Amino acid sequence: MINDLDQLDGSYVLVLDDYHSIVNDEVHEILNGLLKYPSENLHLVIICQKDPPLKLTKLRAQFRMNELRMKDLVFTKTESLALAKSISSNLEREAILKLAQQTDGWVTGLTAGILGLARGIQLTKVIESLNKPNSIISELFNEVILQDLGKVQLKYLALSCLPERFSQGLLEYLIESAQDSELKSLNVREFMIQSKRRNLFLISLDDEDTWFRYHHFFQSEIRRKVKTCFSETEVSELYVAISKWFEGEGVLEEALDYALKSKNMDFAVELFLRYRLHLMNNEHNLRLDRLTGNFEEETILNHLELIITKAMMQDQKANFSGMVYYLKKAEDWIAKNSISQNQGQSQIIGEYHSVFTFLLTIQGEFNQALFHGKKCLELLSPDEPNFFREYAIGWYAFAQQATGNAKEGLRRIELEFEKKGILEPYYQRRLYQGRCMVHLLERQISQLAIDGEALVKKSSPEQFRDVWIIGVYSLTYASYLSNQLENVNRFQEEVRLFKYTCRPFWITHQLFLECLTELAIGNWEKVEQNLEGFEEFAKELTIEPLTGLVYAFKTEVLLRRGELDQAKEVAKLSEFNAYPPVFFYYIPQLTEVKLLLSTHQEDFGFQKLEILTEMGKERHNKNLLVQAKLLKAVHFERGGNFGEAIKELEGVLDLVQVEEHTRIFLDAGLEIDGLISFLPKIHSQKNRLMELFQFIKRKGTSIHSKSNGFGPKTKQVLSVRELEIMDLVVQGYRNNEIAEKLYISLDTVKKHLYRIFQKLRVNNRVGAIKKMKDLIQTVKD
Repeated sequence: MINDLDQLDGSYVLVLDDYHSIVNDEVHEILNGLLKYPSENLHLVIICQKDPPLKLTKLRAQFRMNELRMKDLVFTKTESLALAKSISSNLEREAILKLAQQTDGWVTGLTAGILGLARGIQLTKVIESLNKPNSIISELFNEVILQDLGKVQLKYLALSCLPERFSQGLLEYLIESAQDSELKSLNVREFMIQSKRRNLFLISLDDEDTWFRYHHFFQSEIRRKVKTCFSETEVSELYVAISKWFEGEGVLEEALDYALKSKNMDFAVELFLRYRLHLMNNEHNLRLDRLTGNFEEETILNHLELIITKAMMQDQKANFSGMVYYLKKAEDWIAKNSISQNQGQSQIIGEYHSVFTFLLTIQGEFNQALFHGKKCLELLSPDEPNFFREYAIGWYAFAQQATGNAKEGLRRIELEFEKKGILEPYYQRRLYQGRCMVHLLERQISQLAIDGEALVKKSSPEQFRDVWIIGVYSLTYASYLSNQLENVNRFQEEVRLFKYTCRPFWITHQLFLECLTELAIGNWEKVEQNLEGFEEFAKELTIEPLTGLVYAFKTEVLLRRGELDQAKEVAKLSEFNAYPPVFFYYIPQLTEVKLLLSTHQEDFGFQKLEILTEMGKERHNKNLLVQAKLLKAVHFERGGNFGEAIKELEGVLDLVQVEEHTRIFLDAGLEIDGLISFLPKIHSQKNRLMELFQFIKRKGTSIHSKSNGFGPKTKQVLSVRELEIMDLVVQGYRNNEIAEKLYISLDTVKKHLYRIFQKLRVNNRVGAIKKMKDLIQTVKD
């Protein structure tokens, strides 16, 4: 036949389909002879499910042979979409792409799935049906592939499909652990070679062909056969062995996952506990939270260490009710099991007291916090790194600060870490971390900048992210408060790069300071971008209190811009009490007060303001106290009570140095500006208030052109353009109509209106119209 074909003009193609069905060696020999001396016109195509037993090495070496294997036949996204379009033009793009991902681009599964979608079946149902036993896919696997496999090879398949991914090293470890003579009869390397030759839906996960997984549907089919190859006890032991192997490779997440699949909870808990304190010491809190979340609630409540860890992790989410719940469960567990430090349980009981120290400090129960902190320090050894001891020391010191013993609290931190820090960077970081947090509470801005810089230098976002963000925030806080706005965005790029791995509330408040800076310099577009980014970030983290905090901050920004109606709408989504006032410059509780004072709820708003002022005094929280007093001064100034307003200003000056706290006066708005401007009329002598007037006047003049009126204003009259806009507002024109009439953008109209509201000291259009009419009447009179 070949001789006859050679007589034809031009080349020809000979196709041998289903070649894997040929079992006669003579046929293979004939074909080998043909390939040894091939005709120049012949193109041979062999289609088979496994590598044919032919001598192909020479042809490969001479580049006279092309091979298309399973990975070459995988449909790309573009090809999957084209296939779907050829079947039906009404299918959703995203559904096709998800189907392609689930089928690994395998044309048979892809086609079957597309036909299901074309019939109106939901994607989840389509994938479910393809994965079911006795489905068309299942029957195809069994009839075409699995029925020809021997018992040992099927057992190998069952073994290798237990992990989501496997390597030769992992399989060798499992076979050694299984002590199964049948498995040992076949070499792992030989099994891998056979699997590739037979095209057993093996997908390589790297270029070196080290790691593999099976096609999703094929893996599901093999897993259904596991129980025919291994007993339930053997499967559990194999999962334990897989866990141990991954632990040995340093892959803790996968190790814990397979430990849990073994259903041997004692083994899984022991594995977790081996790494728990190490993860905490190295600030892998988010990772620890994810690992703890893998355990069922019943398992958590049966192990005290898991209960304490779960309680500790609630700090990440500001879920204080959750922390109370788990601490109560811990208390019940301790009482039920009658454990004490005398029974070698000092570590876990110390941890219990540590978490309580934090919670009680946050709740304002400072004396109880000091009691639990002292207990923790008695129980946990200072001789080696221990997150719970260091955590308790910090909050013990903050409780001391809140009871008026800030120096003693700082001394406690320094006694614990200073000497150790000379030798070990770990303790240096803890020292500077504690110092920064005390400085934040005390508003010691100069010292905050020094220790914040030291903390940033001794940490990194890659390795010590929680400490690093505290250092970054401390430096940003110091720069913002002293009005050195050019330094605020120093870490902007790194903050955004690592925002998902740092403590959520610290990173969010860092972003707030950056946004307030953009607000201060009048970068409206950037402010809008930041607000949108905050919302997206909070939703991605799915931490409800954080989302509420972001909306509270957005309310603050809208109030500062005079957009009262929008602020009221956003406030409905806000959580103004997500976190009690502690370290952070932005205080959402004061935003709620401002909203109440701006919406004809002055009595209720002032009542809340008085409560916050008293809280600031009782807790020695200078940040809260200073901002609350300034807000009270604004409130009194609005009501014409200049005497009380001046009194509150004097109270602020007792607490801060003006040079280090410029921004709080500028952020207080034009009411404070008006009050400071009024000082020369009532004070002939040069006292502290007059010095404040002169200082703010200098600062305000120097930054006014950049600040869009957030600091003291230099003029109180409206500009010509502002008068034009107000004239149209009085006539009833809308913003877009004003923009069209004056040939300016809508954004420009909004900026002008914001400045007008600030100059007229009103919050909305109605107030501006009334104020303008009053001014016109005054001129007439």
